[in-house]
Amino acid sequence: MCPVASSRHPFHERNLLSTNNHYLLATTLYSLPPNPVAKKQKYPHLLGSKWTATQKMWGWRHFQVVNRKNDGKWVFAEMVSSCDPQVRFWINAEAIKDTSQWKPGWQSLEEMALETDDLVLIE
Repeated sequence: MCPVASSRHPFHERNLLSTNNHYLLATTLYSLPPNPVAKKQKYPHLLGSKWTATQKMWGWRHFQVVNRKNDGKWVFAEMVSSCDPQVRFWINAEAIKDTSQWKPGWQSLEEMALETDDLVLIE
């Protein structure tokens, strides 16, 4: 007999069905209750992302996220300088969204200057 169809297995029930004087053993598998819906992860693409600081931090501008940490409702990113792996620090992921401090990707000073030059004040 199949060990799964054993009456000792907690998720199965054995039933005898009769069909034309033949008895068949039917096994019903009970499913577990559905898992609670997992919460959507904040900042799913944070790990491995590259950032440019608008001002030098510890002498460098280009950083990459190498680790993330969830602490309650807060998400933190460990940033490492692309030019000096000894320079590393943790920052709140909300702070990275501040475009006056951080730009996505690795940008040169000229590219960042072009972004500010593109702004036109209309009076």
